[in-house]
Parts: sequence; C-alpha cells; structure tokens
Amino acid sequence: MEYKPLGKTGLTVSVAGLGCGGNSRLGLGRGASFDDCVAVVRTAVDLGVNFLDTAEAYGTEEIVGTAVRSYDRDKLVISTKALLKVGDDADTVVRRVEASLRRLGLDYLDIFHFHAVNPTAYEHHRDVLAPALVKLKEQGKVRHIGITETSPNDPEQKMLARAIQEEPWEVIMLAFSLMNQGARHRVFPLTERRGVGTLLMFVVRNIFSNDAYRRDTFAGLVEEGRLDAKILS
Repeated sequence: MEYKPLGKTGLTVSVAGLGCGGNSRLGLGRGASFDDCVAVVRTAVDLGVNFLDTAEAYGTEEIVGTAVRSYDRDKLVISTKALLKVGDDADTVVRRVEASLRRLGLDYLDIFHFHAVNPTAYEHHRDVLAPALVKLKEQGKVRHIGITETSPNDPEQKMLARAIQEEPWEVIMLAFSLMNQGARHRVFPLTERRGVGTLLMFVVRNIFSNDAYRRDTFAGLVEEGRLDAKILS
C-alpha cells in the first residue's frame, strides 16, 4: 500500500481508503450481517488501508467502531460526517459529534466533516456551526475539521472554491472519478497551493455495471465536449 500526507494535517493516509457509505454501506445495503460488515473493515485494514470514512447518515459508525477495536488506534485515520442545516446551532454540532464518538466507541475523531454542504448553506456552516468544531478541536475530541460537497447541487464546486480559501477547513472531500474530473482544474490547484487535505469520493462505483447509466453519462459528457463522440459508436 502507498501512503501520502493529507495536506498540512500531519496525517498520513493510504492512497486507497475504505468508504463505508454508498449503495453498499459495507454490505448492509445488500443484506449482509453486522459481523460480515465488520469483517470487510478488518480485511481492508489488514491489507494496509488506514483511512476509514463513515458518516452518521450511512449507519455504519458502529460497524467501524467494532472493527477497529482490535487495532492500534494511533495507526488509523478515522473520518466521519454529519448532515446539518440552516437553523442548527453550535449545541447541535456538539451533540452530533458526541453521538458519533459513542457509536464509534472512540475518544477522538481524526477528521469530522460537515456533510454535503450546499452553497446556499455554506455561510451558516462557516459562521455559526464551525466555531463549535474549533472548540471541540481544542478539547481534543476532533483533531481536524473538514467539509464535503454535494455534487448534484453544486456541479461547479463553488462551495469548495470558497471553503478552500477560508478557515477553519483543513480537509475537503469531493466527487472525482473517471467520468467526473472537473476538480482537476477547479479545485486541485487551490488545495495544492493552500495545503488543504483532499479526499475523493465516488472514485470507484458501479457506473460500468449499469449500461443505461453509462450511456447517459457518456452522452452528457460528449454534449459538453469532454468526450469524443466516437465513444458512443
């Protein structure tokens, strides 16, 4: 396994992490047992994966927490997320972080992200909610503060373009795959200059196993001029 520094955080992460959400959710989405899902996490760690990403919304925090109890905590980088909205306050943030810690059975989180932040809600997250994460970081419960995009509602990644250049975000997570490489020009140059840790989601999914979705995706990219029309032949 290859490992890389995550921006300026001081964390070193495996280039292949284990995403614990998506349609599968470690197998929960396909009816796998709790123990089988735990085995997936442990297999990944045994193969050298040290970055594990979960979220409150995935329903897999308890699985991850159970799986990692038999490993050296200091060698793992555990990331989780919570969906918050305009109207939530600092107390809401504290409750959600504490709840994630309980489900994971951990004393601290390496990274806590605000999950799928819409551009219209960004300022509320930055000005009202993020200060609570800063305090939790001072208390040692959260080591690094992150924010993730919602690609369907922000295809031009305007929210991240702002967040990368502002405090307190140390890590971002964005959509990037063979079929979605806009971040290569819109985001990566900014994160590289500022030393912001960059995590990728949707890198490996089932686009090529669904012929209709693949055709529609290719057609859209051809229409945008990002793929040669010959690919549709």
